[in-house]
Amino acid sequence: MAIDAESSTLEADPVKLRSIVDNLIGNAVKFTPAGGSVSVLARASGDQALIDVIDSGPGVPAEERDSIFDSFFRGRARSSARVEGSGLGLAIAREFVEAHGGRISVLAEARGGHFRVALPRRVAA
Repeated sequence: MAIDAESSTLEADPVKLRSIVDNLIGNAVKFTPAGGSVSVLARASGDQALIDVIDSGPGVPAEERDSIFDSFFRGRARSSARVEGSGLGLAIAREFVEAHGGRISVLAEARGGHFRVALPRRVAA
């Protein structure tokens, strides 16, 4: 796993923020085959803090991108983990991101999964 993070100030509930990141990284690890890679990038971009989680797994098919954040949705991709998920992790992540005034999305990639969280950044006075 590779992590590339810039220092930035962000007003957020630390428990909810950790849950968002844990869910995204957990999914990336679960769907990435042995020998694959997972990268986490965090940076400031204008008035937003961006967190990207990118993996070398099968990715999210175009027809599932609108449903991937719905409760209990489980896509057709097979995880490399022994334990299947409940279909709640990404729905919870979306709820927590939106509670912070942000947005979460899955980006179209040629290969692999790429999730992006954009949260409003407030600079401490």
